[in-house]
Amino acid sequence: PQSGEAEGSSERFLKIKIDENTVGGGDTVVVTEQDMRSCSVYLTEEKNAVGILDQRQLPNRTVFLTLQSAQEIYDAIRTLAVRGAPAIGICAGYLYRRSFVRCRKTGQLP
Repeated sequence: PQSGEAEGSSERFLKIKIDENTVGGGDTVVVTEQDMRSCSVYLTEEKNAVGILDQRQLPNRTVFLTLQSAQEIYDAIRTLAVRGAPAIGICAGYLYRRSFVRCRKTGQLP
């Protein structure tokens, strides 16, 4: 994926090339920051944190949280800031990926 800013705008975007073996293969999709934030859970552009729509604030406020540590993700799930099986699964998957990368960097994987 490539990222940057739209010309003449401060809106950030992410370009994703679709795998050749899928429907629409070879096409490039542009996903804006607004698109990413329209989801209740998303991986940040830097891929170092997960962003969530804080479910506790709805419907009065729209508040996004950035979660980087296992403790932050655990607390968000425990306090119902993250709700629903898909959102919890995405957070858990991100945490698994982060742990795997950390173990690989430190040589703790066989």
